[in-house]
Amino acid sequence: MRRIVQILFLSVFLTLIAFSGYSKHIKGGEIFYTYQGPGTLSGYDHYLITLRLYISCQSTEGQLETSVVFGIFRTSNNSTYKLISADLSRSYQINLTKPSPCIINPSPVCYWVREFTAEVDLIKDPIGYTIIYQRCCRIDNIRNINPNINVGASYFCQIQGTNTIGVTGTNSNPEFGIKDTVLICQGKRFKLDYSGFDDDGDSLSYEFVSGYYGGSTTNAVVTNPSSPSGLQQLVYRSGYSGFRPLGPTVSINRQTGLISGVAPSGGDYVVCVLIKESRAGIKLTEHRKDFIIHVDDRCDYPSADLEPNYITCNGFDFSFHNEATPSPLVHSYWWDFGVPGTNTDTSSNARPTFIFPDTGVYIIKLYVNKDEPCTDSTSTLLSVYPGFSPGWTSVGICILNPVVFIDTTKTKYGKVNSWSWNFGDHTTNSDSSTIENPTWKYSDTGTKNVSFIVANSKGCMDTVYHQIHIIDKPNILFPFRDTLICSIDTLQLHAQGYGNFTWTPGTSIIDPTNPDPWVYPQSTTLYTVTLDQSGCVNHDSVLVRVVDFVTLSPGNDSTICLGDTIIFNPRGDGLYFVWSPATSLDNPRLKNPKASPSSSTLYSVVASIGKCNTSGSLYIKTVPYPISKAGNDTLICFMDTAQLHGTAIGIRFNWAPANYLSDPSILYPKAYPAQTTAYNLLVYDTIGCPK
Repeated sequence: MRRIVQILFLSVFLTLIAFSGYSKHIKGGEIFYTYQGPGTLSGYDHYLITLRLYISCQSTEGQLETSVVFGIFRTSNNSTYKLISADLSRSYQINLTKPSPCIINPSPVCYWVREFTAEVDLIKDPIGYTIIYQRCCRIDNIRNINPNINVGASYFCQIQGTNTIGVTGTNSNPEFGIKDTVLICQGKRFKLDYSGFDDDGDSLSYEFVSGYYGGSTTNAVVTNPSSPSGLQQLVYRSGYSGFRPLGPTVSINRQTGLISGVAPSGGDYVVCVLIKESRAGIKLTEHRKDFIIHVDDRCDYPSADLEPNYITCNGFDFSFHNEATPSPLVHSYWWDFGVPGTNTDTSSNARPTFIFPDTGVYIIKLYVNKDEPCTDSTSTLLSVYPGFSPGWTSVGICILNPVVFIDTTKTKYGKVNSWSWNFGDHTTNSDSSTIENPTWKYSDTGTKNVSFIVANSKGCMDTVYHQIHIIDKPNILFPFRDTLICSIDTLQLHAQGYGNFTWTPGTSIIDPTNPDPWVYPQSTTLYTVTLDQSGCVNHDSVLVRVVDFVTLSPGNDSTICLGDTIIFNPRGDGLYFVWSPATSLDNPRLKNPKASPSSSTLYSVVASIGKCNTSGSLYIKTVPYPISKAGNDTLICFMDTAQLHGTAIGIRFNWAPANYLSDPSILYPKAYPAQTTAYNLLVYDTIGCPK
């Protein structure tokens, strides 16, 4: 990736301070040793111990101490070997004054680098030594630790023992270089080179680790450092840790020591980098550098940033955008999508979508502010390999047996070559696998959330989530558990489940190892099925009741009013019914149909169980409702009289209400109501209508 923006480089900002009391200007430090040769006495080695401190320029050189105290401890038991004094041997200031004109609002950067050295003879020890320096206080308002005021620091290194390097072996600590670093703006991608060098040519690896407390406001200049067992790690705020001091968007390369990623919000962050030194595969020592990175929340510059590579596995189109934090300093975009043999594969959109003509790997280039004084560019790779369909299935759900997980992923290009399973077993942290078709035995029942990350050789990768349900015995499902057949019939039973089925009793049954056998019992029988799922067993039953004939009582003859309905309620053990005539029934195949006869009707019914059946009938007589007519509505004056004209067919009648009537029991009474009144003529009959 080519950077056109000229970013100014500066040294890492880390600091230690020294006043007669305590000061809050420490920005970091490191302590390391260099082998100088044999000691004055036999069996001793001579070492140069160096403490390098980084101090805020808020302190003047005259305010800073000129000597410090190191504690040397035996690593085997953390006991004190000796205390030694180290004098100031070098002091200089780094000050950034001319940032790039493409960077707006840069914060000033200034700090002291102070080095203290001491020479010491150490007797050869099988385990070795730990050297410690402590001081208070770090700068206040550090964003990633808690508390973030009045926090001291401890810097230490390890001298290997003869058990590791031999009686005649020698070694010097690796040393971090005092390197320049890019000015870090919040939300911008950055790179910091924190590699070290080793004069012995040993192998070095790098990682983030926790920093340490040390000193206090009442003991700022520590003259008797704590032993290694008394060191306390910093407490990090939520979202940060010693292993992620700048949050999830920043990491360190274990092989090169390069810190890179997207800067967090503006502020100061404690970062501690550990170098592990190895020789011929054997670890010798550890050396760390504790420092504070300042992220500027005001600076900005036009930047073009893309991920190192992209891939599309489900189509030929891909949408792009600048990964850098949006900036008003970016005025234009220019994309080149890297299609060979054409010059039309470009775009000036901020978020273009491009359809690639074929599979393959394309070089994507992005320019911001192209042909302007403050421009930037970057490039990346895009792999186009559609046809990747991830998936998986499983066999087995019984807690007694392992579950088999089966990868069903399909890929059109390349081959599936990477699997990462998480079986969702909350009782352990080892519920994972990287083989294609693993097995896992759960220790409890319940729903398990299984995740599966799968990739192919072209770089396609996806995650598939499914739930499986672990039970203590396999499920058996029946469409029915109790049924009735005739003694001359055959019935097919049905059981659903995974495994081997066995039905008992073995008489009057065809194929008892089939989940759907045919049975023909001559008497009522309880059939039990056993389901064996690789040793996980369950049992369940179906009752088959047997009769020799069908019983039926269709119901009593009835009389209903003409136009009404009646529901039939036959009794007996029939399973299926057919009624006739069907024209006046809502459903002639129901056991309890509704009948609405237009005249008196004889209904027949056939009840059956399999091949057995019987019949019966009932008579429904219909009788018309009585007839009543109250005459027309009429209008009278107040205190006047009206003649009612009723008509009736029935054995008796009366008017209601009876108030203000000359005679409510005759058809033609006179009415003289005091107000508007509705009179009803009620007629009764005894010819059969029960209403």
